[in-house]
Amino acid sequence: MAQEFAKPFYNSKAWRECRASFIAKRSALDGGMCMTCHMELGKIVHHKTWLTPENISNPMITLNHDNLKYDCQTCHNQEKEGKEIEQPRYFFGENGEIILIKPIDE
Repeated sequence: MAQEFAKPFYNSKAWRECRASFIAKRSALDGGMCMTCHMELGKIVHHKTWLTPENISNPMITLNHDNLKYDCQTCHNQEKEGKEIEQPRYFFGENGEIILIKPIDE
């Protein structure tokens, strides 16, 4: 749940449009898979750099696709709780081919 200071931002048209365009971009790139585990569909767009009262007005933090992640519920919850998530190194494509996963630069 968003912190009180961030609720107006998350209800803004700018955020809704940014979020929608990021989901569309991720869907075009990999079908909208979770950017962390690459095993489930993404569900939550969140910020890599957490929003604070000090940076909430900075569009380079709040509306920048480079600061966003699209994660499944499980990975989002684990990251939120500060748990270490083991990154898979590959997954299988629709025809059973092995597809290597490049590390995500954070």
